[in-house]
Amino acid sequence: MSVYQKPAHWADWKNKLFPYQVGFTCPPRDFYDGGSWHEKLKGSTGLKPQKPGYTDISSVPDRAKQLYEKVRPHYEHLYEYRLKDPLRFS
Repeated sequence: MSVYQKPAHWADWKNKLFPYQVGFTCPPRDFYDGGSWHEKLKGSTGLKPQKPGYTDISSVPDRAKQLYEKVRPHYEHLYEYRLKDPLRFS
């Protein structure tokens, strides 16, 4: 056998890690949470703009408040460079 030739026993479907993957067949379930992903997707109404809103910081855990205070100066600095809608801000 040439060092570059695939061993013959690899062609036997019984030696495959996932026998259902032989040929062009689909697995019995997809990898999205046991197959229910597509069922959930059927009820989708598409992407819609979200209503702007802010979480009341007083109602979150202390760790979240600490993180908020730590990142807020960076957010405020970067906010100046945000992308703006050219039709709204012309």
